[in-house]
Amino acid sequence: MGVLRTLAIVLLAAQAHAQDWTPPPYPLAPNRQMSPTAALHKLPEGVAPPKIDGRIKDAAWEHATALGPLTQQSPHEGAEPTYPTDVRVLFDDKFFYVSVRAWDPEPEKLIRKVMRRDTSQRPDDRILITIDTFHDKRNGYMFSTNPNSARYEGIIENNQPPKIEWDGIWYAKARVDAEGWTCEFAFPFQTLAFDPKTTAWAST
Repeated sequence: MGVLRTLAIVLLAAQAHAQDWTPPPYPLAPNRQMSPTAALHKLPEGVAPPKIDGRIKDAAWEHATALGPLTQQSPHEGAEPTYPTDVRVLFDDKFFYVSVRAWDPEPEKLIRKVMRRDTSQRPDDRILITIDTFHDKRNGYMFSTNPNSARYEGIIENNQPPKIEWDGIWYAKARVDAEGWTCEFAFPFQTLAFDPKTTAWAST
């Protein structure tokens, strides 16, 4: 069974507080936060943007914001991840960038059957990102890739399932190595509708 890794971070947003919450019947991650926040860093002038090749080796990533702590979403929401996942984000005038290191002690067992774009990756190990550019918890974009760098996307409207007929311009490249797999994403701001006056986006 493939592993779905979702990025559960609210970017530049106020922290939420739970009310009337009942602990689940499994241990939660000790550093779990209800709505962790992160202040993003713009790529400094003179530093080249990252090359989207899946290697996460470019100097640009030294200026990125590390996100976390990450926790499970499924099957045990809020629990420690089965395997750690390192996520970094940054932006420049044209793109929003994300890098992911998905640690896995048995990379040879990664499920990566899907090769074509616009094909559901549900059977595969995959990284899925949703971006709520208006921070209204109702609308946004969904982007997913697997260790083959296959791309799958959709637009979310009024909390309905993503409309996969939407195709946007974006880039993703993944690589498998002895420690698991890595992926780099680049999302052009021209692809995403957003309020230029806003100071907060949400991402999961």
